[in-house]
Amino acid sequence: MTRQIAFDPGGWTPQRAGKIAELLARVLRPGGAVGWVSSLGLRTPIYLEPLEVLEALGPGWNGVTSAWGESTWCVARR
Repeated sequence: MTRQIAFDPGGWTPQRAGKIAELLARVLRPGGAVGWVSSLGLRTPIYLEPLEVLEALGPGWNGVTSAWGESTWCVARR
């Protein structure tokens, strides 16, 4: 069974990243991964630098980040 989580980007600020990280930590199964993609770079509506994503996730998370063109991405695991 796949569960979907609705997310409303209204009023988005980088400070909200911490709240998203708390949610991910609560619902992600052990060994699971989080992918964060900003396909339009700075023009992405909810944009965070890949390293900001890793920092927001907090201690115990490791990840790989990269960029291609204006797109950036991060895949992180606990």
